[in-house]
Amino acid sequence: MSTAYLPPASAVSLCNDPKVRRMRARAYRIRPSGTQAPPPMLLWHALKAGGVSIFWPDQRLAEITALEAVVEKPNKTAYSNARRALQLAQLFEIEPTQVTASAEGGVALCFKIDGQYADIECFNSGELWGIVSDRINPASTWPIENSTAGIGTALLKIKADLNG
Repeated sequence: MSTAYLPPASAVSLCNDPKVRRMRARAYRIRPSGTQAPPPMLLWHALKAGGVSIFWPDQRLAEITALEAVVEKPNKTAYSNARRALQLAQLFEIEPTQVTASAEGGVALCFKIDGQYADIECFNSGELWGIVSDRINPASTWPIENSTAGIGTALLKIKADLNG
C-alpha cells in the first residue's frame, strides 16, 4: 500500500495567496486495487516546512505519544472527538500538556498543573470520560456527554479544578 499526499508540492504556494480559497492538504493510501483507503496521520513537519499552515488540533494529534505501547490504536471516532475537545480547549485557553494514546483504546488529552492531574479520554467506542486527581486522594471520574456542550462543561470543570 502506498501513500499519496495532496495538494502536490507545486500547489503549496497557492495556499499562501489570500485571494485563493484556503486549501487543506489531504493524505490517503492507495490500495493495490487502486481504491483509496482512510486517511493516515500526515507528516506535519514536512508540510510545515513546505509553508502549509496546520490546524492546531491536527498538529497536536499528529504529535500523539505511546502509539507503539497500546494494543488497540485510536480509530477515526476517537480522533474526531479528540479534535473537537482540542478545539474547545484552545477556545477555553487550557492547553493539554500531553496528547497520548489511551491504554483502553483511544486518545487521552492530559492536563498537569502543580502536582494535579486531569485528562479527557476519547475512546474508540465514542465514549468520553473525564478524570481529575491530586495524586493523593482517589481520582474523580465521570462520563462526559459526547457533544460540544458536554466536552465544554468537562473542560471548564478541569480548568477550575486545576487552577483552584
